[in-house]
Amino acid sequence: MPTGNARMLLECAMLCLICPTASAAGVITEKLGGNLAGTVTYLVMINLAGTFLIPLVIPMVNPSATMGFWTYVGHIALKVFPVLVLPGLLAWTIRYTTHRLQRSLMRWSSNSFYVWGVGLTLAMILATRALMESCLGAAPIAGIVLVSVFCCFLQFFTGRRLGADKITPGQALGQKNTGFLIWLGYNYMTPVTSVAGGLYAIWQNLFNSWELYRKQHPGK
Repeated sequence: MPTGNARMLLECAMLCLICPTASAAGVITEKLGGNLAGTVTYLVMINLAGTFLIPLVIPMVNPSATMGFWTYVGHIALKVFPVLVLPGLLAWTIRYTTHRLQRSLMRWSSNSFYVWGVGLTLAMILATRALMESCLGAAPIAGIVLVSVFCCFLQFFTGRRLGADKITPGQALGQKNTGFLIWLGYNYMTPVTSVAGGLYAIWQNLFNSWELYRKQHPGK
């Protein structure tokens, strides 16, 4: 399928499925009573794996891509490092070198939820911009909506069926780094596929909001 809406929708589905986990997944996992350490471990592993595996996929899907493997790795690593690796290195450094500062920061750990709220706002801005700049007709937009909803449902559903702990694998598999997804689609795939990332951000955060509501109101 070299061109057309079918190719675009397949690219949207692929991006929604291969995109690594969002750094904010641990915040929601902890709020829902899941395993924070397990989520963070998976988060680091899947983002590092994606840094090296996604560059293998790009030339297969987009044969006109001319950059070398390590160039793609470098571009992706620059997106992953500031939001994942660097904070992790700083956290480990503080933990093992400045215990007083660590204890002080731990008093503020609950505020990570509000940091997630800021991140959610930025994600919704990216979603709106991607949709407004796409200039798509009603039919392609409807197709991308259906694909992104299905991929979101599939990954949360599959994750929650992987073990006794439904929350941790569900969030790890379903909550995606949609900002990275938008960037990846716009730069290396058919540009309009970036809209799928924006829509996925909406669906996953609606689901997260519903889960948080159920956690706070178990009888409803």
